[in-house]
Amino acid sequence: MDQIRVSLPKPTIGKLARQIASAAAMLIPLCGTANARAGQIWLSGVDAFVIKAMNPNARSDYLNLFDPNAPWSQAASAVQVFKTSTQFLQYAPDADLSRMFAGLKQRNIALGMEAMMLTPTSQCGAGIEGYRNPTAMADIAARIRRLGGDLRYVAMDEPVDGGHYSHQPNACQAPLSDLAADVAGKARQIRQIFPDVEIGDIEQIGNPNFPDNVRTLMEWIDDYQNATGTPLAFVDFDVVWTGDWRPQLTELTKRLHDKGIKVGIIYDGNADDPSDVAWTTSAEQRFAAIEADRSLVPDQAILQTWMLHPAEMLPETEPGTMTYLVDRYLAAETRLTLKDKDHRLSGQLTDADGQPEGGQTLRIVATDTGPAGGPTVRTLASETPPQAAEAILALRINTECSCSGSADVTIGPMSYRDDQSGQQVPLSLADTHFAADEGEAASQNTSRFPVSPGDPFTLQVPMSASYASRNSGYVGIIFLDRTGREIERLRMPFQPQSWQAATVTRADGRFSVDPAANPAAPAFVRDHPAYQVEFAGSPALRMTSAATGK
Repeated sequence: MDQIRVSLPKPTIGKLARQIASAAAMLIPLCGTANARAGQIWLSGVDAFVIKAMNPNARSDYLNLFDPNAPWSQAASAVQVFKTSTQFLQYAPDADLSRMFAGLKQRNIALGMEAMMLTPTSQCGAGIEGYRNPTAMADIAARIRRLGGDLRYVAMDEPVDGGHYSHQPNACQAPLSDLAADVAGKARQIRQIFPDVEIGDIEQIGNPNFPDNVRTLMEWIDDYQNATGTPLAFVDFDVVWTGDWRPQLTELTKRLHDKGIKVGIIYDGNADDPSDVAWTTSAEQRFAAIEADRSLVPDQAILQTWMLHPAEMLPETEPGTMTYLVDRYLAAETRLTLKDKDHRLSGQLTDADGQPEGGQTLRIVATDTGPAGGPTVRTLASETPPQAAEAILALRINTECSCSGSADVTIGPMSYRDDQSGQQVPLSLADTHFAADEGEAASQNTSRFPVSPGDPFTLQVPMSASYASRNSGYVGIIFLDRTGREIERLRMPFQPQSWQAATVTRADGRFSVDPAANPAAPAFVRDHPAYQVEFAGSPALRMTSAATGK
């Protein structure tokens, strides 16, 4: 987030999260409210096998979830499905799988698998997401049964993305009917051992590279039913949050429900969130915003990460863990109204029943909608990956991202500081000003510079961006291993100038404030602001927000 002037004190994300966790016993007033939630909650984390492939030095408490007294009793009582990976079920030691199956049975939680159902050939598919050897599903199903497990759900790992859309080297780009015929054989293998298993799908929405996605997915759903003789039980959406996902979600939800197919949404954070708490906060913002629209409340809420954050599953009382996120999903829904009249913002914060929430702090964020103003220093603080040897800073516009928009961006001299050694590296791009039309790609890199693996660092980037540039790209830091291979990329999306203030709701939940009257407010707050008012949540209440433009 930009370095900005704050007219009233506000707690940090971490402080707010600790305040929420300290009152965990108060979290879930489920009865007697008008809350609308998914009928089924799924939980999925990065398992102990996959995490070592991502980062050999990463810690994992994944298996601790299944211990008899593991500290997630409240979350476990609400989770109906625990989803794990094809890789874990295929390669984890027998003892680890037996431990998982016993722990899930103890808690009456069903087992689900994110299944790699496509078959590679000698011509294509090897190394592409979603592909596995021809007997993998049969072997895994047999192994689950042998070790005492009961596979209840299978969610296919994006076969349309990996098998049809993908333009990666070695991608098959197969017709949908061919993909359906392929996965039909795997479905039969699984059903021979688990005849009552529910088989569904995971697919992306909001990806600007998939312009005809609704038609394609509906065709795929029909092809699957024709090939297997049974409809998909559900479709879970992997949302590209930077894309135009809402129209696709709205249309597909209606069309799938018309076919009797359940809809799920994967609620996750961002790959470049700098901490576990920031990641879970992003995920909470997403389910709170989507489920404020009753028509979009999914049948299945999938709380899932396949990223390095969050690093831990437990305990549920610790902000930033995956089980903590489950408890946040269970918190009571809130509503926030907002009006903007002659710079005076007014509205009301209530619970789902319309009861006022007084004495709650609201954050007011004003964003400059005019031309790009003066530069604001953006700061990113994190740790270098364990295998990192070098890094570059990269500017990307409408490329190497799920983004598309016009750009008017200025980037000043940047600096990278190793916070362990104190060494500072000045960096700059060949150009300082970048302009592009929607869909027009541009990219530049700095020279490579050495980094120390595992060291904390601070990156500072002076940035000026117009309001229209918000969805067009980013400045990122790309970490490379000793062979020059990219191993991680953290992004700073283009953001226009912003400014923050705060207000507190009255006893009736209402507020009224004129940000432009604040003497600390910059000129754009009086001339061309867009406003967002945010409630960060409380132990018993979900976060919520409302926005309005000039």
